[in-house]
Amino acid sequence: MTEETNTDATEIADPVLARFLVGATIRQLVQRDGRGPNALAKAAGVSIATWKRWVAGTIKEWGSPQVYALMAALGYGHKDPATLDLLQLATDARRHNVTSRPEWVRSRAFDLLMAVESVSERIRTYELTVIPGLLQTEAYARAHLALAGIAGDLEERVQLRMTRQAILDPDRTPAPVKYSAILDEALLHRPPADPAVMRGQLAHLLDLTEQRHISLRVIPFAAGPYPTDGNGPFLLLESARVGGDIVHLETSRHSTYLETSEATAPYLGAWERLAARAEDEEESAKRIRRLQSAAPR
Repeated sequence: MTEETNTDATEIADPVLARFLVGATIRQLVQRDGRGPNALAKAAGVSIATWKRWVAGTIKEWGSPQVYALMAALGYGHKDPATLDLLQLATDARRHNVTSRPEWVRSRAFDLLMAVESVSERIRTYELTVIPGLLQTEAYARAHLALAGIAGDLEERVQLRMTRQAILDPDRTPAPVKYSAILDEALLHRPPADPAVMRGQLAHLLDLTEQRHISLRVIPFAAGPYPTDGNGPFLLLESARVGGDIVHLETSRHSTYLETSEATAPYLGAWERLAARAEDEEESAKRIRRLQSAAPR
């Protein structure tokens, strides 16, 4: 078989992203093949339990024997571009992360979020309690993190949050991420501490509305109650490199990623319904400007 899933077998510097991509790539190939796990495990010469670990991308060490066996079962040869691509990803995934960042930064969930954001072409987010991290000013981020009880490494966390925002830089090469946010009006009235911080944050949002790759829309109080299908805040990341849409859900204790079409479909539908309730970009900017003008100095 010579059909390619991705012929660009370029090196992935982040081992966390590489491990995620190994699993995502395998699941795409298996879905395309169409055969069940029993038949594929037999073709690969492994147990059904081993095959399921391969498809889940949860084995700790991917080497060329595993890659070649898996790809042969799917009909790919050693020199097929798809095989070479997966082999490169497996090599990158084996790297140890030698970062000196503190433990809270080295968490797999945080690393993975930054990694997937970095290879996304489009990000959509819905938020109803706090300004999304990619849109926060330093002062707002500092105040919000302090309210969450962060103390010792507060400044490091603030700077890391600012670093994440590089994906929205209009001068980013090859291009900035296309970013869309739907915000409940309530969060625009909720200063983290000093009201002057909120004034600066609202001014920053207005500056961002001038960027062509950024869309900010507000669901006003006047829209009344609106359905969220039981969904709280969520992040939709669209990446051809990863293979489509990913939903990121975060709580104070857990970070969850959904990638199957069945799992992401409800959130894509929720986004469309939320967008139907939100003001357009122009009206949203006017609302933010009025609030910014009225905010205490």
